[in-house]
Amino acid sequence: MTENRPERGMPEFEAWLLAKAQKWSDELITTEIPEELADVGSGLIAGPRSWEDVPTVF
Repeated sequence: MTENRPERGMPEFEAWLLAKAQKWSDELITTEIPEELADVGSGLIAGPRSWEDVPTVF
């Protein structure tokens, strides 16, 4: 484990994880959309446009 990360299962771990997730989500929400993607619209892009674009493994 890193020196900044508390041990899993401890109350300190839950607080650390929540703070880390909050920082990550704040960065996602406040990141500017690159100019080449500006025509896509607003919001976050989170996946393919079609299920046909999802690779399948058999």
